[in-house]
Amino acid sequence: MRHRGFIKFALKVLLALAPLLVPVIIYIILDPFSVLRKYDRYYTDPFIVYNRDYISTEIFLTNYRKEHYDSFIFGNSRTLAFQCKDWLPYINAKGVYHFDASGESLYGIYKKIIFIDRQGTGISNCLLVLDEETIAKIDNHSEHLGIKHPKISNESVFDFQMEFLHAFLTPRFFAGYLDYKIHNKVRPKFSRMFMSSKMQYDPVTNDMFMVGLEEEIQKNGRNYYETRKDIFYQRDQKEKKYTAQCIKVKQKEYLEAIKKIFDKHNTNYQIIISPLYDQLCFNRSDLNYLENLFGNKHVFDFSGVNEFTNSVYNFYEVSHYRPDVGRSILKTVYQENK
Repeated sequence: MRHRGFIKFALKVLLALAPLLVPVIIYIILDPFSVLRKYDRYYTDPFIVYNRDYISTEIFLTNYRKEHYDSFIFGNSRTLAFQCKDWLPYINAKGVYHFDASGESLYGIYKKIIFIDRQGTGISNCLLVLDEETIAKIDNHSEHLGIKHPKISNESVFDFQMEFLHAFLTPRFFAGYLDYKIHNKVRPKFSRMFMSSKMQYDPVTNDMFMVGLEEEIQKNGRNYYETRKDIFYQRDQKEKKYTAQCIKVKQKEYLEAIKKIFDKHNTNYQIIISPLYDQLCFNRSDLNYLENLFGNKHVFDFSGVNEFTNSVYNFYEVSHYRPDVGRSILKTVYQENK
């Protein structure tokens, strides 16, 4: 009788937990964010927004011995304007790797450079793409799309995984994901949770290409920008405005550690301050600090009002500039350093 009573109790518990257990089982089976298991190829679902930091680290760990990566592009998603194939002609490299992350922080760049150094991998060349937002961030992200790979942060694997499970179990995401899987398409009411345009990825260099937006511009550029007039706001170019000072005590600690590793590897490095649509000039005090630490011949400031920021045609939206801009910047940077 006791045995039967226990079985009944256990069944009741299982029934009570079913609403939670079913989503967890679905999550484990489908691994929607590609963080539970290793894969030969990532980014297989064109609609899912992945954690770029995690996947960039996984691809590096899988390939670095055979691809002999010794040259790296660091920064946030604005580094997508700088493609490895465009950078390669300017440097002497065995293997080039795009080690960016969405919403990247100075903390993340610092941790990645230390991580690479500990792998025993040389850092022959480095392209460090910065802006105020990147430099200001000095801690690990907490949300699932920005949290650092545990091997980069040296923080809890359990906590890392729980961020993704929690994101998946959020009612709106879970409902949207199931709807997407059932209908095999993203319906408008859930569109904000998924990728809005087509992307392509290089499985070796980790370059990411905004092919959907680029194709749309190439096909009808005027219409592309006309329909986005509300995004491309008018800018006041009469008064020069600056970003807030962001290089403080912790930032100096990270930047000086990065410089020591560059010196250790005799790295050929270039630091680029991104040209942004807001046309704010990079803070003069911060710029002076970077030039004094890394050498002014290694620091290139493309912020403010200039040929790159004046035209809306150089941008996909107000946050990301296009590869043509990246190619022009590379040409300017490396011609000046001849």
